[in-house]
Amino acid sequence: MTKGALSIDLESPIELEINENEIVGSGVISHPNLEIPISYRINPIMDILAPQGPQNRISIIHLDAELSINNISLSCYSRFQLTKKISSYTDKTKSGRIMLSAHLCYMDITTLEEQRKARDLKNLKLDIRALVEIERTAGIFTEIATGEVLLNIPQSHWVTKILNPWQYDKVKLIEIKFSEDSNNKLLQEGYNRLQTAKTAYTEGRSSDCVLWCYRAFEYMVKEKLGKPELRNISSANFQEFLNGIIQDVPDDHKRLRVGAMFGALCQFCHDDGRHEKPGYSLDHADAEFVLIQTQVLFQYLSKYFTTDSGK
Repeated sequence: MTKGALSIDLESPIELEINENEIVGSGVISHPNLEIPISYRINPIMDILAPQGPQNRISIIHLDAELSINNISLSCYSRFQLTKKISSYTDKTKSGRIMLSAHLCYMDITTLEEQRKARDLKNLKLDIRALVEIERTAGIFTEIATGEVLLNIPQSHWVTKILNPWQYDKVKLIEIKFSEDSNNKLLQEGYNRLQTAKTAYTEGRSSDCVLWCYRAFEYMVKEKLGKPELRNISSANFQEFLNGIIQDVPDDHKRLRVGAMFGALCQFCHDDGRHEKPGYSLDHADAEFVLIQTQVLFQYLSKYFTTDSGK
């Protein structure tokens, strides 16, 4: 639970409270929204011209907000669902709830994920400005009230209640195209494992991400070569695998180099993902590296697969 206030000069008549576990994602990845419920309390303020008389009523006419994280501004458009002005009483606090809908873009989500680093989302700052009316003895005056709230959203909530509704893990960092009539089991089954790796990456499970990248290649090589007993995929295995896949490229030297790249990546995944050594651990940067390289190689493979190659 995070608290804040909107201030006018030296007074803070509008109190705010946000429960980070109530923040949710809505919409789709192309038009994602961050829904932030805010509890408010509006306190009447003393009339300096008549301190013994009734306190001044305050009314919120308009609200807007900007979001940033670690001093990086997001390009989102934020809108409060405020259908009419909210007024305090003259003798007691007025309480209620309003909803802030922050309309994000995909780059905003990417920025948030980069800053999150597969952990809790910290230092998400909400800068709020309110146009308010103050009913003083001398008349009604319009003022600007400003304030900020710093939010820290737990990783589990961020992933399950915000990223998952946006289907962020379904977005391809690199698009992999299947032929229109393809029933290719090898590529599609391997790609399903790659999707599992992407989900693990989003949830901060670096070792699982690397493991599933390895399993994507492991499945395809074992199935194509008919060698389910293989315990470690080598460059030689990939060379043999590629000879049966990249049939349209007569350049043996090229296939040899590509096979070496595939084999080196699989060796990295196998040694450092499946069997982490004492004192050695995978971090988020390692998982990102492996995931991107795996997607690049999948994209390369997809250009050479035919509908018959997986049979």
